[in-house]
Amino acid sequence: MRGTRGGGAVVPAAAAVRSLCAAAACLLPVAAWAAVALDMEIRQVRETGDAQNPKRQETVAEVRVALGGAWSESSGEGRREIHDYATRRIYDVDTGKGTVDDRSLFAPVAFRVMETANRRMIREVMAKARLGAATSEAEQQLATEHELSLRESRLKGGSGGPDLAVRDEADGRHWGDGRRDLAVASREGFPLPEKDRAAYGRWLRNAHSLHPDVVAALLAAGQVPARLEARYFNLDAPRGALTITVRALRALPDDAVPAPHATFRTAGVGAPAAPGLEALLARVSSESADGFQERRRQVERMAAEALNGGRIRDGVAAVLAASIITGDAGLGGALAGHREQIAGDPAAAALMAAIGTVPRDRASARAQADRLREARAAIPTPALKAVEANLRQAAGEVRDAEALLFEALEADPYLIGAWMDLGRLYYGQYRTVQAWRCWDAARRLAPGHPMTRDIDDLEKRLVSGFPEFF
Repeated sequence: MRGTRGGGAVVPAAAAVRSLCAAAACLLPVAAWAAVALDMEIRQVRETGDAQNPKRQETVAEVRVALGGAWSESSGEGRREIHDYATRRIYDVDTGKGTVDDRSLFAPVAFRVMETANRRMIREVMAKARLGAATSEAEQQLATEHELSLRESRLKGGSGGPDLAVRDEADGRHWGDGRRDLAVASREGFPLPEKDRAAYGRWLRNAHSLHPDVVAALLAAGQVPARLEARYFNLDAPRGALTITVRALRALPDDAVPAPHATFRTAGVGAPAAPGLEALLARVSSESADGFQERRRQVERMAAEALNGGRIRDGVAAVLAASIITGDAGLGGALAGHREQIAGDPAAAALMAAIGTVPRDRASARAQADRLREARAAIPTPALKAVEANLRQAAGEVRDAEALLFEALEADPYLIGAWMDLGRLYYGQYRTVQAWRCWDAARRLAPGHPMTRDIDDLEKRLVSGFPEFF
C-alpha cells in the first residue's frame, strides 16, 4: 500500500478499505497533533468560452497540504502557498527562485463579499426584467454560494437561504441544488481530531471554495474524505470542477514545522523593471516610517516659510501637499489669512477655483479636472496630480486617474492620501489584491495614519462578519 515519507506517524492510503482509515486514530495520539500533513492529488478543470467556442483546461498536481493551528501550507511543483492566519497574510513562494510574494488575506475575502453582492444584484435585475433562465433563482444563489463559499444572507449578518439537497449513495454523500450535484464526499476518509478541523475548513474555503453547508458537514463528520469532488456552474453552463484525492495523512510534531518564509526574499508578482503597480511598490520599498516623519516636517516647514515670505504659489502647493501627506484637513485654514494674496496671483487663484467645489456629476468633474490641469501647469507639484486624479476618477476616466496617481507617488511616495485613493480605485474595480497592496504600503510608511483608519475598520468588519476565513 502507498504511504508517505517524513517525520511523524504515517497513514497508508485507504481508498476502499474503511478500516485502515479508522485505524489512523490509533496511530496518532492527540498530543502529537501539532500539525497534520495531507498528501493528495488535486485535479482541476476550468470551463471558459461560450457555447459556440467552449474551452476546457485541465490540470493535475501532486500536493502536500500541511495544516497548523494558525496557518496552512500547500506545496508542490516548486511552489508553496502559505496562509498565515495570525498575521492574515498569504505567501506565494517560488522555491526555485527563492522568492516570496506577500499579500493580504483580506483581499480575497473582500472580493468574495463584493462578488456575492454583485451577483445578487444581477440576479434581482434579471428577475425584474423577466429575463428567463433555465436555472431557478434558488439554484443560481446556491451556485454562487458554492463557488464563493459564502452564504448570501451573511452579507447582512443573517443566516438562512435556500437549502442544499442532501442524499447518501454508495459512493458517498451528495450535496446539490435538487437538479445538479455541487459536491460529493466519499464515505471513506481519514479521522481528523476536533482541534484540527477548523484549519481544514479554512483551507477548503480559502483554497478551493465549497458551499458553507458542505464545509460544515465535513467538519462535523470529523474526517477528511479520501475523495472530494466539486462542480461549479454559471447558470446552466459548467464553470469548472475539482477533485481532491487524499492518499495519506500524517502528524507533524512541532519541530517538523519550519518557519514558512523566513529564508526567502520578498518579490512582487511583476518584475521591478516592468511598468505598473508592482514596479512602483518596488521603487518605494526602501522608504520608511522615519522618512515619512521627516517628509511631513519638511513640507509643513516649506508651507509656513513660503506663505510668510510672500511666495504664495509655493505656499499653496506646499499646503496641499501637506494635507495629502498628513491627512490634516485643518491645514487648509493656513490659506485663510492669505486670500488677498491668492486673489492677486492669477495662477494661485485659478488653482483654488479649480479645486474649490465638489463636482455634481461626471461632466462637471471632467470640466473641473481640465481646469485643474491647466492651473497646475504654473504650479508643478505631485500633490496636484493626486487631486486631479480624484476628479478624473469621478469623471469615469479611471485609466487617467491611475496614471496620475502613479506619477504623483513616483515623485513623492509619502503622499499617503494618494496611496489610499489608488487603493480605492482598484477596490472599485474588484481588484482587491492591488487595493490592499496600496493600503498596506500606506500603513507601512505611516503607521496609525488617520487616512488609513477606514481600512482598519473594513478589516475588522470582515473578521467579525466572516470569521470562518480567518
